[in-house]
Amino acid sequence: MKVSIALATYNGEKYLREQLDSILNQEFKDFILYISDDGSSDGTLKIIDEYAAKDNRVKLFPKHEPNKSACKHFLYMLENIQSDLYLFCDQDDVWTKDHIGIFVEKYKCLSDDEKNLPVLVHSDLKIVDSDLNVISPSLFEYSHLPKNPNNRFYFQLNNVTGCACMINNELKNYALKNIATLNEKLSKVLMHDHFFATIASEFGKKIFVSKTTVLYRQHGTNVCGIGEGWNLKSFIKKIFSYSQHKISYSQHKIFAGFFAEYFKEKLPEKEYKSLISYSKLEKRCKFSRLLFLARNGFFKTGLIRSVWLCIVG
Repeated sequence: MKVSIALATYNGEKYLREQLDSILNQEFKDFILYISDDGSSDGTLKIIDEYAAKDNRVKLFPKHEPNKSACKHFLYMLENIQSDLYLFCDQDDVWTKDHIGIFVEKYKCLSDDEKNLPVLVHSDLKIVDSDLNVISPSLFEYSHLPKNPNNRFYFQLNNVTGCACMINNELKNYALKNIATLNEKLSKVLMHDHFFATIASEFGKKIFVSKTTVLYRQHGTNVCGIGEGWNLKSFIKKIFSYSQHKISYSQHKIFAGFFAEYFKEKLPEKEYKSLISYSKLEKRCKFSRLLFLARNGFFKTGLIRSVWLCIVG
C-alpha cells in the first residue's frame, strides 16, 4: 500500500525545517514526501534541496506556474501524484511521531467494501503559537466543533483540517472526476479539505481520531488560521462585522450549488434538489429561508451558531 504526503510550500523557510524533521522522523517510515513550491523567493527551495539530498523519500515537483491559492495548489499536487493513500501537509506545523501510523492503521481496519468507498481519516489538532507554546490542547474544543456531524454540516461549516487528514484513492477519483470542470469552477470550492470532507460525508466514510496528531502553529501569517473560538465574546464581534459573515454564509450556499451539479449523477434525486434549493435560498423571504433550514437539517451545531444562522440566514 503506497502512502504519499503532499507538502505545498511558499516562502516557508522560517518553520520548514521543523516540519520536515517531524515528517522524516515518523514511526511509520514507508512513504514518499512530495513537495511543490509555489514560487518562493526566500530560502525555501535551498532547504528542500538539502533534505532531498539526504533522504530519497523527499521528491520535489518540477517548477510550475504558481497556483496562488492553497486549495488550487493541493489539488494540483493530488492530480499529479499516484498513490493509495494521500496525506496533506502545511509548511509551518509539526507532526507528532505517530501521525501517519495512526491514520494508516485506522484505514487498514476497514473492510474491503469500506475501502472501495471514498474514505477520509482525520484527527484533532493542538493549537500552538509561533514558538510551539500551547494555546489550546484541542482545536475541536477551542472551536466547539462536533466530531461526527451529519452530511448537512459541511454545507455550513467544516471540521476537517487539511494538515490533519488522509484520503484514499477512491476519494481522489471522486474529487477529480472532471478536472476541467473543477478547475473552471474552483472559486466555488471553499478549500480542498472541506471539499474532501463533504465528499466522504455524502458518499463514503469519515473516521475521526480524537488524539491530537498535529501541532497547528498560529503565527499571524497563516494562509488559513483558526480565528476565534465560538463563544459569546466572538458572537458579539461577529455582529459588528455582519456583512463579512453574510458573505461567508453566501459562499457556503454557492459551494452547495456547485457540489450538487458536480455530483449530479451520483446524488439521490432528493438530495440533489435539496442542495439546489439551499443554494438559491437567498431568493426567498426570511421566514421561508429559516423554515427550509429547519426542515432540511441545515442548522448549525451549538446554540450560539444556530442563533447566528437565524440572524444571517
